[in-house]
Amino acid sequence: MSRSSSSFRYGVFLTFRGTDTRRTFVAHLHKALVDRGIVTFKDDVKITTGEPFPHRILEAIEDSSFAIVVISENFTSSKWCLIELRTIMELWSRNRLLVFPIFYGVEPSDVRKEEGSFWKPLKRHRRYPFAEEVPKWKEALTKVSYLNGKDPRKFKDDAAMVENIVSEISTKLASMLPIDSSDVVGMIPHMERLDSMLNIRSEKEVRMIGIWGMGGIGKTTIAKYLSTQYFEGFSAHCFIEEVWKISRTSGVVGLQEKFISSILPDEYVRLSTIEHGRHHIKSRLGHRRVFVVLDGVDNVDQIRALAKETSMFGLGSRIIITTRDRSLLRTCGVMEGDLYEVNCLESNDSLLMFKRFAFEGGTPPSDLYEQLSVQASQLAHGLPFALEAFGLCFRGKTTIIEWENELRRLGTTPHQNTMKILKISYNDLAAIYKNVFLHVACLFNGDSILSVRTLFDNFEFGIQVLSERSLINISSDGYLKMHVLVEQMGRQIVLQESEQRPQKQLILWDPREICKVLRHNSGTDQTQSMVLHICEMRRKLAISCGNFRPLYNLKILKFYMHLDDIDSKLQFVSENHLLPPDLELRMLHWDAYPLTTLPFDLDLECLVELKFRYSNLESLWEGTPELGNLRRLDVTGSKNLRAFPDISMAKKLEDLLMDDCTRLEQFPGYIGSLFSLGKLHAIHCPGLQNLHIDIVEATTSSGPRVLSFPQINLEFPNEVEPVQFLTNLSIEGEIKFWLGQLEGDADYFSFDLERHVPYKLMMRPLPPRLVSNFRDFDCLEIKRNNYNIDGLPFKCHSFLDFPRLTKLNLINLKLEDIPPSIGDLQSLEKLDLSGNDFKTLPRTMEQLSKLKYLDLHNCCRLEALPSLTQVETLILSNCINLRTLLELEVTTLPEDQGIYHLLELDLDNCNNIQSLSQQLSRFTNLKQLDLSRHDFETVPASIKELSLLRSISLNNCKKLKSLEELPLSLKCLYAHGCYSLEDVSFPCGHYLEDVDLDHCFHLKIDILLIAWFPTNKHSEKVPPECGCCFQETELQEACTLFV
Repeated sequence: MSRSSSSFRYGVFLTFRGTDTRRTFVAHLHKALVDRGIVTFKDDVKITTGEPFPHRILEAIEDSSFAIVVISENFTSSKWCLIELRTIMELWSRNRLLVFPIFYGVEPSDVRKEEGSFWKPLKRHRRYPFAEEVPKWKEALTKVSYLNGKDPRKFKDDAAMVENIVSEISTKLASMLPIDSSDVVGMIPHMERLDSMLNIRSEKEVRMIGIWGMGGIGKTTIAKYLSTQYFEGFSAHCFIEEVWKISRTSGVVGLQEKFISSILPDEYVRLSTIEHGRHHIKSRLGHRRVFVVLDGVDNVDQIRALAKETSMFGLGSRIIITTRDRSLLRTCGVMEGDLYEVNCLESNDSLLMFKRFAFEGGTPPSDLYEQLSVQASQLAHGLPFALEAFGLCFRGKTTIIEWENELRRLGTTPHQNTMKILKISYNDLAAIYKNVFLHVACLFNGDSILSVRTLFDNFEFGIQVLSERSLINISSDGYLKMHVLVEQMGRQIVLQESEQRPQKQLILWDPREICKVLRHNSGTDQTQSMVLHICEMRRKLAISCGNFRPLYNLKILKFYMHLDDIDSKLQFVSENHLLPPDLELRMLHWDAYPLTTLPFDLDLECLVELKFRYSNLESLWEGTPELGNLRRLDVTGSKNLRAFPDISMAKKLEDLLMDDCTRLEQFPGYIGSLFSLGKLHAIHCPGLQNLHIDIVEATTSSGPRVLSFPQINLEFPNEVEPVQFLTNLSIEGEIKFWLGQLEGDADYFSFDLERHVPYKLMMRPLPPRLVSNFRDFDCLEIKRNNYNIDGLPFKCHSFLDFPRLTKLNLINLKLEDIPPSIGDLQSLEKLDLSGNDFKTLPRTMEQLSKLKYLDLHNCCRLEALPSLTQVETLILSNCINLRTLLELEVTTLPEDQGIYHLLELDLDNCNNIQSLSQQLSRFTNLKQLDLSRHDFETVPASIKELSLLRSISLNNCKKLKSLEELPLSLKCLYAHGCYSLEDVSFPCGHYLEDVDLDHCFHLKIDILLIAWFPTNKHSEKVPPECGCCFQETELQEACTLFV
C-alpha cells in the first residue's frame, strides 16, 4: 500500500449481508472493533437518511485501510454487497487495500464453484441494468474465495473468532503506522549508517542486509522506518513481521504462502513443497525490483525458503533480514560488510525515550521527577524495549512515593515483560549452552574469555554460540560483556528452576544463601558452582570438611574478598581436611586461605584454575602430581611461601602469578619447558636475590636465512631457563638488555601482548608466539626503581620494533635522547618518560595523533616541548629547567588559539617558564591546572579567561599575596601553605565545592570569604564534610558572625 494507515479515514470497512448477520455476528464484531479503538465504517451506522447510498459507500471503501468481507449464505442476493465487493477487490488488485474475508456459513469452495444455492441469485441479476456487471462480480467472488480467511468452524464460538479477528487487525494496523523520526529516539544515526549499506541507487546487484542484535534492542523499529523511507521506489514490497512465529504456526510452506500473498496480492497459490515455493517466488519476482523485510528470523530454513539465492529477485532488489542470531546471516551468505549490529542507546537518548513514554508530552512536571527519570532510565541500561516498558509502568504512578517504591522494586526484581522478550533467545539454546549462559550471567560477566573458556566442557564453543545469538558481546580486548538485564534474566532463571530453594540451585552466588546452605549442611548434587564474596557476609561462619560433602558435584568453588580486608569471616573447625578428597573441582579460588599447606589428598588432576591470593600457605604440594589440566596458578601475596613445588607436569599452564611473595627464595624449576606459559608476574619478591634476567640477541635458521630475535633468560646460580612464548610479563631483578635497539640495565621489566584478541582466534588455541616478537607488544615498561645520578644512561636507539604500542613507560633510565622514530608509534595513547635526562623531545611526536597522556615529571634537564596539540593530560612537575610549553615560533600566531586539546596540566615547581600567562592563554579547554611551588605574587592574568577551568592548585606558592579574578567555572581551590596570602575574592554568587586554605597564616577571613565557600549558613561552624579547610581559630571567629 502506498499510504500508511494513519492517512486513511477508516481503519476497517465492514461489508456484509444485513439480513444474515447484522444483528448477530456483525454486531459483535463491530462493537469489538470500536472498543479496540479501530475506526470502522458500517453502512447502517455511517450513512444518514436521504444521502446517496452508492457514492458514499465507494468513498468509504477508498478511504479505508482494511476491508472485512463477511460472506454469508445470502451474500449474492444483495446487489449492493456485490458492488462493494467488486470495488474492494479492484483496490486490492492495485495493492491499495487489504482484504480480510470471513466465510460465515459457507465454504470457500462453494464460492468458487459457480453453482449451488450460493450462486442462484446471480442469475436474477443478469437482467438490465446489471447484466454487464455480473461477470465482474463473479471475478471478484472468485478472487476473494482464494484469499486466506477465517472459518468459524475452527473456533469454539463466535466470541473467540471475533477476538482473534480484532487482535489480528489491530496488530496489522499498528504495523502500518508511519514512523516519524522525530518520535523515534536515535533513529537518524541508524539511517545514516544503513543508507550507505543499502546503496539504493545501485541497480546492478541484489543486496541482502542483516540487522542483528539482542531482543528488545529496536531491530523491528529500525526495519519499519527503513521500509517507510525506501519502499516507494520499488515495483513491489512487503514487510513480514515475526517470521519465527509464522513459521512455527504455519510451517515453512505456510511462510512462503504468506510471503507471496503479501508481496503479490493478486496471487492465489497453494504450495505443495518448499522447493515449489522457491520456484514460484523466483518465477514471479526474478525480474522485478523488490524491497523485502523479513523481521524476526530465527532459523536458517526460513531465509532459504524465501531468499536462498539473490537470483530469486530482480537486479536492484534489497532484502532486509532482522535477527538475534548473527550466525544465520553468515550461513546464508550475508557479507560481513552488510551486517549491521544494533547497540544500546546512550544515556541521553535513553532518558529522552523514557520520558516520552512516562509523561504526557515527554516533559516531567518538576525537577524532582526529572531526577527520578534519570534513575529509572539508567535501570534499562539503554535497552529500548525496557525503556518503553519502564516508562509505561511509571506513567501510571502519580506520586513521588510511588515512583520511589517502583524504582526500588525494579532495581531488585526484573520487569516481567522485559524478561519475556529476552528469554526467547535463551529458550532456543541447547541444554549445554544454557548451562554456559547461566554461568556467564551468574559468575563470569566481565571476565576475560581466555580465563573462562576452559572451565567446562563445551564452554569455549558455547561462548561463541551466545555471542552469535546476541546474548553476550565479546569486547575487542577479549572480555565477556552481558547486558545487565540479560544478566538479571539469567539469575532469575536459576532461581525459578530451583523453585526458590537455594540447596537446589545450579549456581550459588548470594552470600546469605551460601552461608545458610553451609551452616545447615543442606547442599545437594544439583549445585555445580559456589562463589562467595566473603566481605559481604553478615557474620562469621565456622566451616569444616563436612559442610562440603553433600556438594559432591561441585566444579567451581570461589571464596574471594577485597585484598585490603584483613579479617576473613570464615573460620575453620579442622586444620587437616578442609575439602573432601572426592571433589573434582575445575576451579579452586580461596583468598586468605588459612592453612599452611594444601590437603594432601586434594585431587589436582581436574583443576584448571588454582588461586590462593594472600594465603597463609608455606608450601603447596609435594612430589610431582598430575597437573595436566592446570592453566592458571596464582599465589599473589602469599608472604609465607618460601619455595615452589615441581610444576613440570603442568604442560598447559598459561598464567603464573606470584607478586608480593616476600619470602619466596626459589623460583619454579623447569619453567623454560612450559611452552604454554604466557603470563609471568614476579614483582616485589625480595627473597629472589639470585634472580638475574638477561634479554639477549638470539638467532634461528629459516632455510638459507639466519633470523635474529631477542630472548629472555632467567638466570639462577646453577641454571639458565629461557622463556620464549610469554605474552604478559612483569618481573623484578637485575635486568640487562643486550639488544641492538635497547641497551642497559633496569630493575623492572613488563610487557603485554594480550590487549587485542582477534574474534576469530578467541575460539581456538592461539599459536605460540616468541616473546621477542616486539611488533605485537601493546604495553611496554622498563624502569629503575630510583633515579641514580651516578648511574649509566639507558640507550634506546629505535622504536621501529614496537609499531603497535598503545602504552610506553621508560622511567628513571637517564635517557639522554629520544629517537625520532617514536613518531612512528601511531597507536600510542599513553607515554611516561619521567625521570630522564633529555633536553628536548623530537618534533616527530607531533605525529602521534592518538597520544592523550604524557608524563614528563622529574625530567630536570628538559627545556622545551614540541607542539603537542593532541595531548589531553600533561604532567611536567619538577621540570625545573623548562622554559616554554609551546614551540616558540607558534606562540606568536593568533590562529593557535583553541587548537590545543589539553584538559589537565601539572606545572608544579616549574619556575623558569617564560611568559607563563601568555602560554597558558592558549589552553582554552583546560579544566585542571597545578601551579604549586611557583614564585609569583599574583596568579597569571590569563587564568581568568580559562572559562572551563574547574580546579586550580596553588599549594606552597609562598610569595602569593592575593587571589583575584579567577574564572566563574572554578569549583575547587587548593592553596595550602601560601604563607603570604592575604586576600581572596570572587564575584558575587560564585560558590566553590572544595577549598583548602590551610597554613595561610596571613589570610584575612571575613564573612564574605566564608559566604563564597560551601557551608550551611545556619550552623555555628563550617562542617568538615563541606570540603573547606582554614586556620581553625580565625575560622571560628568568623563563623560566629552567622549566629
